[in-house]
Amino acid sequence: RTIPIFNEVVLSGVKGLCIVRTYPPQIKNRFHSNPDMVWLTKTETPSQINPLPFDYVSPSDLGKLSTTLQRFLKTAPKGVVILEGVDYLIRHNDFNQVLKFLQALKDQVILSKAILLLPLNPPAFEPKDIKVLQCEIEQEI
Repeated sequence: RTIPIFNEVVLSGVKGLCIVRTYPPQIKNRFHSNPDMVWLTKTETPSQINPLPFDYVSPSDLGKLSTTLQRFLKTAPKGVVILEGVDYLIRHNDFNQVLKFLQALKDQVILSKAILLLPLNPPAFEPKDIKVLQCEIEQEI
């Protein structure tokens, strides 16, 4: 559901960033533009012989992920971001750490007048956690 929204916004001339759990070459054709892609993966650094054509961040490195997002929001005010894999981030971090990360991201998005698309899969979460996330994040940003 979020990719058609992302495509619509990017086609209006806005820069986009996709942070995805899905291997980027498998979903790249679903985008009407060529957005920046960051893969959430525990895979180690690829070899210098065969570097990846996109960035990647470990799900346990919320600091690097935050820096990546801050950099994008500074260079693309009013940009659009898809952050896929919140459940994956929680599996590799404490729920409260991820919640704090998302709260800070939400504030950055608001200040840069950007759009954050955060697809969630409710069955992948504890019921109390999904309620907290929905209360904190579920709004038009």
